[in-house]
This record gives sequence, C-alpha cells and structure tokens, in this order.
Amino acid sequence: MKIKGVFFVPLIAFLFAGLVFSLFIIRFDNYGSCERLVQVMGFFDEAEEDEILFIGDSQIREDIDCTDIDENCFNLGVAGILPTQLIFLEGKIISSDPEKVVLGVSPLFFNEEINMNLDYYYVLSKLNQINDKASNWLRLNKKEKIILNQNPLQKLNYKRKFILPFFLSFAKRKNADANSGNKINNFKDPFLYTIDQTEGQIKEKVRDERILSVFRYENMELRQKEAFLELIEGLHNAKIDVVVIAMPLNPILLEKIDMTDFNEFLLDSSKKLGFELKDFQGILDEKSFTDISHLNAKGRKELSIMIKGDKDII
Repeated sequence: MKIKGVFFVPLIAFLFAGLVFSLFIIRFDNYGSCERLVQVMGFFDEAEEDEILFIGDSQIREDIDCTDIDENCFNLGVAGILPTQLIFLEGKIISSDPEKVVLGVSPLFFNEEINMNLDYYYVLSKLNQINDKASNWLRLNKKEKIILNQNPLQKLNYKRKFILPFFLSFAKRKNADANSGNKINNFKDPFLYTIDQTEGQIKEKVRDERILSVFRYENMELRQKEAFLELIEGLHNAKIDVVVIAMPLNPILLEKIDMTDFNEFLLDSSKKLGFELKDFQGILDEKSFTDISHLNAKGRKELSIMIKGDKDII
C-alpha cells in the first residue's frame, strides 16, 4: 500500500498542477504584439453610428491624429496587419455602421516579407462571427488555415506562447507605460514612435536593396491586392463610403523607387470600384518623418490638418 501511495501522490500532484495551469491559461488575457488588434476588435462592438474610421497598418497608427481631425474620427491602425487578415473584420466594420471608412495604404501594406504576423490569425479566430466567405479562405496557405480554424483545445495550447514573453517583458512594458501612457486602446492618437532617425540613418537605409524591395510594386502579393479590393467592394455593397489614402513616404525614399505602377493600380481600382482616392505620398518634406515611412509629430500634425480640410475625406 505504501508503495502504491508513493506513485499515487505524485500523480495527483501532477494532475492538480496541470489543472491549475490550464485554468491560468484560460484566464490569461494578454496577447503581446497582437493586443492592439484585440482592442480594435473590441472597439467595433462598442462603436456608435456615423463615425469616421481610419483603418490600416502602422502608417495609419503613426500618421493620423484624430484629435486634430474630428470628434467622430477614430484611428484603428494595427502595425503589420495585412489585407488578407483585415478582410476577416469586414463584418465587424459593417456592423459598426460607420459614416466612412478611410483606408491608408502604401506598398508596405501589401508586402508579406515585412508584414507577416501569423498570430493575428489566432486572434481573429476568437471572433464569434468570423467572415467566412469562401474567397477569404481560398487565399490562405495551409499554415494560416490551421491557425484560424483551431478547435478550443488547440486554441488553448496555442495561447501558451504568449505567456512567457509577457512576463519576460514586464519591466520593459512597465517603463514604456510610464513614459508614453497606454496606447494599445487609444483610438485617437495612438502613435508610438517618438525618436526621429537622422538623415544619415535614413540615407543608409535607402541604400539597402532589401529595404527598397518592400516598396516595389512587383513585390506586392497578388492575394493581398485581391483581399484589399474585395474589402472595399464589401463595404460599398453595405452602403459605406470608402476613401483610400496613398500615405506619405519620405522624399529620400521616393527618390530611389518608382511609384508609377503602384499609383496606376490605385487609380485603376478607384475607377473600377468607385472609391475616392487621395494621394499624399510626396506632399511632406523629409523633416516631417521619423523614418522612411512614418511621420513624426510635425508631419502628423500637418497631415491631419490637411485631412481635416479635405471635404472628400471628412
């Protein structure tokens, strides 16, 4: 009996520890770099009618200050989000009944080399009513489909990956919160970049072909372009006005790349789908940028005031 007890006690302890850890995972509610997307998804559930929603990647997040634009303006930029991910939010966007959706784009928005956060698919799988149009799923590769279509047990297992980074980054996160406040659920001026790169650093970047390549039209993924156009079409079918903004890029970068094909893609798409197109690519000087593709405080203010004064947007 004593020998059986020696084995029985560790087994009970192991099962109890497993139960406690499972309960901890279930209650754990922090998703690291995906937390902004979680908050944006929650925003749609609380949104009021007739709001103006600025949607896109980090260029929207960093470049748009809704406090300078309109009280009904909200910045829902999510760093690194791709059209193939964003389109799964189509239903939530429509159900929030906005007056207008403003999509901010550049070649970065369609590039999978620099923007590929697979964890976003896990967060999207938490949607109660995911947009399950066949075309959305057909665009995904096998790995993306597996992440998006997990059963509850698989989701619980996947969720474990967020726990260790959360605790390891606690000190850094605490310091960031003290310095800049909590920007994760800020939908007015959620910008995070506060230190401008020097002209020398920027010029060094544009000499790197690997960096330049992500801005070239030929490296924009076809499936991302298709998802982008289908999202606009879906919003139009729901009687929601759509404006597409070609986001500002640093003049130092624009000297190195040819934007002709990208601009033609946007212009042809606007004619085909009937959305308003605004080109702000080269409208600001290099002193308005914090790096090659994001605005600093000066540039953000300038762009937001321009947008406020444009009746086709606001």
